[in-house]
Amino acid sequence: MIEVRFHGRGGQGAVVASKIMANAVFFDGKYSQSFPAFGVERRGAPVAAFLRVDSAPIRLRTEIYEPDYLVILDPILIEQIPVTRGLKPAKVLGIVTMDNLVKAIKDEVPLHKENNAEAARDAYQSVSKVTTF
Repeated sequence: MIEVRFHGRGGQGAVVASKIMANAVFFDGKYSQSFPAFGVERRGAPVAAFLRVDSAPIRLRTEIYEPDYLVILDPILIEQIPVTRGLKPAKVLGIVTMDNLVKAIKDEVPLHKENNAEAARDAYQSVSKVTTF
């Protein structure tokens, strides 16, 4: 099982990013689980989101305390909260496939879906090193 923890601030897209990645791996034929962790904080407060990916059904229902991958959307959080706690040895975070990513973006963020898909394609093209799950 692959476990990813996303850290960001409310409104930066950590929760949406974990949902999009979960949908992308689902469209690739794998099992996925995505969920956020936040309370009644306002926009701008630290939030975490979690993603699990496996080739078998995922029965675990806890936060991710020892992630394989870590995505930090606001580097200032590193100085404010222990975002790297429990992180396993460093790995490279990658995108499943461009087609599945675009399909997941259109499904998860339907407003302006073509613009969002084009932005994802542009970002994908600019990444020099991509690994797949």
